[in-house]
Amino acid sequence: EKLGVLPEEMLYIGNKLEYDVRGAENAGMRGALIGCSGLRAPPDVTAYKNYRQMADRILCEVKK
Repeated sequence: EKLGVLPEEMLYIGNKLEYDVRGAENAGMRGALIGCSGLRAPPDVTAYKNYRQMADRILCEVKK
């Protein structure tokens, strides 16, 4: 609310599937994993290996 952004317009990025990604989804946001340290993300979850990959992929989406 304070940001003036709807939950569905936000992307919450964390390193724990249940707490971060699923918690974000339960709040109406998109969730993504970062630094999965070898763990495979479920097919319905966006995952980034590191911050560089995350930044590159997000910037590509923003430029569209």
